[in-house]
Amino acid sequence: DIIFKVNDGGSSTEVARFDGDVSAFLLASGKKLMIGAAEEYLSGDGTDISITVGSGGDINIGSGIGLTFGDDGEKIEGDGTDLTIASSAALNLTATTDVVIPANVGITFGSGEKIEGDSTDLTVTSGGAINLTATTDVVIPNSVGIQFGGASEKIEGDGTDLTISANNLTVDAAADIILDAAGNDFQFKAGGTHIFSIVNSSSDIVFKPIVDAKDIIFQQRDGTEVARIEDNATFNVSSAGKFAYAGTAVTATATELNLLDGGTSVGSSITLADADGIVVNDGGSMKTIPASDLKTYNPGGTSWQSIVTGNTTMVSGRGYFVNTTSAAITMTLPASPSLGDTVTVIDYAGTADTNNITIGRNSQPIMNASADLTVATERAAFTLVYTDSTHGWLLTEK
Repeated sequence: DIIFKVNDGGSSTEVARFDGDVSAFLLASGKKLMIGAAEEYLSGDGTDISITVGSGGDINIGSGIGLTFGDDGEKIEGDGTDLTIASSAALNLTATTDVVIPANVGITFGSGEKIEGDSTDLTVTSGGAINLTATTDVVIPNSVGIQFGGASEKIEGDGTDLTISANNLTVDAAADIILDAAGNDFQFKAGGTHIFSIVNSSSDIVFKPIVDAKDIIFQQRDGTEVARIEDNATFNVSSAGKFAYAGTAVTATATELNLLDGGTSVGSSITLADADGIVVNDGGSMKTIPASDLKTYNPGGTSWQSIVTGNTTMVSGRGYFVNTTSAAITMTLPASPSLGDTVTVIDYAGTADTNNITIGRNSQPIMNASADLTVATERAAFTLVYTDSTHGWLLTEK
């Protein structure tokens, strides 16, 4: 070996040697290898190698020549334009202070993805989606929001409530939107005041106004009011035709509807005409019929029929002119009569004494007799009225 020593106060201290066995130049631990000026040197302490450069100087590594760390391809390399950091695994920054990037100098990922700050705002630019793959939450401090577009679109939390600010909040989703899965109320507020809730009451969904003296108003797209639920629980439709049942508009006025429940007192008299409508229950269906139908059902007296020349079953409320000129005729009383039913019979041609008129009792008594009545009096005219199953049909005059 070739050994270099210095005389140190009478004793010699080795500072370096050429090691013939390993063909190496060995610098003693703690000794410096000066390069150029005294401020530029290499030294080692048996553990670390130190490179010291004078103030204002640089350590220059040529273009395309990199610094490699470990054995797995971790490398820092420059090509005269860009500095490339290559790593086969994660790049971990363990600094105890901030990693500072100057204003308007960004970190670029791929071709168009970039993070850049201008000393005021941090801008994230991406040609596609920004995907957060963290296994823990992304935490945003209280009262610091996420802003979209203009200042009016913002999501912000204060440690208690999450506030979404927007001119219009549009939700497009193929799946259901579940509001408060815990089953609590869903509240609507105006100016910070709780005014309306959708209340979850186990089996029912309740729409509940909160503030007194507030109405719930329903409007068309043009702002025209069509209905409201007033604070006194009155449902008020603005005008006839605005309410529909099974697709059919209800055009009745409130006054007309109130007539059906008898809540309106009887008004002044009117003169009925045949075309006037009257509401009736026709076997369970409500219908409007002309007043002329009442004349047919109950003409207000005896409804006289055409001249009878053959056997006939009579109908209550009718009168019959019976012509027995050619032969005797049987007039059968109505079946299943009720109290007060009447029929009238007149010997039309005055021939009942020759060709009798027989009144068939049709299973009911006539003047308490279970027998038909024979009319043999010329020009006979009489009316029978039904009483009951004991005395049956009785003469109204004798």
